[in-house]
Amino acid sequence: MILGWVCLTNNSNNLKDTIESAFLFSETLRFVHSLKISSFENVSESYTQTYTNLGENSLDVFHLLPRRRVTQRSLKVFDESGSRLAVLPSYRVHEALIKLSDDYLDGILAHLGSDEAGEKTFGLRFLFRRIFKYGENEEEIEKANQLFNYISQCIELLAPVPKQKCIELLLQLEYLVNVQKYHYVPFVELEKSLDPGKHCVITYTVETTKHPIRRNLSFYVKGEIRPSFYLKPAFVRSYHLEIIPPKGLEIYNFEFNNVEETNLIRNKSEKSNYFDKELFYISFSPDETKKIRKGIDEGIFPTVTLFMRINRLLFCLFLLVHIAILSPLLVKALFGHVELSQFVASLALGATIFVSASIYSMDKKIVLEFALMHLLITCTLLVIELGILMLI
Repeated sequence: MILGWVCLTNNSNNLKDTIESAFLFSETLRFVHSLKISSFENVSESYTQTYTNLGENSLDVFHLLPRRRVTQRSLKVFDESGSRLAVLPSYRVHEALIKLSDDYLDGILAHLGSDEAGEKTFGLRFLFRRIFKYGENEEEIEKANQLFNYISQCIELLAPVPKQKCIELLLQLEYLVNVQKYHYVPFVELEKSLDPGKHCVITYTVETTKHPIRRNLSFYVKGEIRPSFYLKPAFVRSYHLEIIPPKGLEIYNFEFNNVEETNLIRNKSEKSNYFDKELFYISFSPDETKKIRKGIDEGIFPTVTLFMRINRLLFCLFLLVHIAILSPLLVKALFGHVELSQFVASLALGATIFVSASIYSMDKKIVLEFALMHLLITCTLLVIELGILMLI
């Protein structure tokens, strides 16, 4: 769906007009959803939108796609030159949306020409002031939709020309209201106006967006994790998903959950085309994007699960540490005795390998946690080994 406005002004009526202009003449063509995994607790998230100006006038302000109503510390927005853009105050946007909604309703009622319709929909104006605000608004949106159904029935009785006009106004009004459910729409001001027919790119991040990854026994034993991430296709033609694994981990497979059959799912032999060890990147066709979006609206939440593992060479090094530590016990079992020099040599070998592997892991948070766990395992094995050697 299209949102935005043409120019900024201190006058709230003009602000309302500019919102309506971009609602009609700006469009998001491409949406790239990027996730960068840095640790078990933190996955940074960013979005890149490609816009186009479909109108005849230059545009100075654009909307970001609807965002979930969650607490966030900082929304940072940048244009394609790297300049940081200003996010407009939400209270001004909400005031403009209320005025725009009132105008749409007035336009519909002017064609209906019924006192009864005006009386039944009078409560809509109060609902608008409750809906366009930060906070819980599901109940108000449901009441508004019930009144929209009544208005739709009244519109069906009109002549063709006013009927078509009222249908267009009602569709715009329904979108403005329903997009507010669980969401809000941030607006940003461009540093350079976008001329008609031109495109621009905006990238934005939210600092507090997190997708905690669960630890499990498989990670500490085999060095493997399989985190799942929700797909977030917007109301756009092209949806792209990019995931960057943490340092020291490699992607070796992936699978979708709660996603209708696509060309990719049917041709599993082509899966390797969408990832390598350091990047997962996939794009969905317009039809696939619509299907995924429809599933989300119906309460089905599609995810992609990445199969990632510790670098195999690093994993083998940690196994060699355990073998080096336990080697005196093996010598004792085979030859009946073990010399002190052999025991010290095995400890030195194990320590050397472990230190080398740990130095590699120092700037890799998830790998470092794996290394610390294996240090604990190694110390435990050493204590057990000493106890057994003393007994035999």
